[in-house]
Amino acid sequence: GYKASELHSKSKSEKNFYYFRKCQILFLKGDFTGSLDALEQIDPKTFNRFNQLQNTLAYCYFGFLNRVFAKQDYNLSDYQSRLASLTTKNKAQEDLVAEQWHIMEALDKIVTHHEVNHYFEGGEPKSHLDKVLRTYYNGLNANNQGDLDRAKTFFAQIVNENLRLFVVREAKKYLSGMEDAKK
Repeated sequence: GYKASELHSKSKSEKNFYYFRKCQILFLKGDFTGSLDALEQIDPKTFNRFNQLQNTLAYCYFGFLNRVFAKQDYNLSDYQSRLASLTTKNKAQEDLVAEQWHIMEALDKIVTHHEVNHYFEGGEPKSHLDKVLRTYYNGLNANNQGDLDRAKTFFAQIVNENLRLFVVREAKKYLSGMEDAKK
């Protein structure tokens, strides 16, 4: 890994990579402000043309995620406009942008507005981490529906995962809160 003092000699794409990873790690740990600070170190104008779409999507996505979970103000239509303005070259890229939008829209409803959205109930997770995150989001969604038993089932599925993940800590809090409520 890079030390911050070594970054001055790295290329723009290496710096972006470093700060994207730092942003992602801090988000997963629940340090949303730190994650946003890392994101601010990235200049989207420096994205090279080979991975511009993926980097722009990641930049928008992490900005959005951190604001949602930090309970900061954001405008969902601004994110929709940004995604709609992206240039795509093929159907796969169009699908990637559409998927990103559906995720952001679902999280806006589930986390910010405490509304029901079934987006995370479908599809196959892309990784174990994706499965843990989707399970957490499904637990929140079940809670929004008032289905506390189902929410408990979802949260119980992830409480033995890595405790450094904020979603695991939050699931544990939720379950212990349910136990306290029974007493």
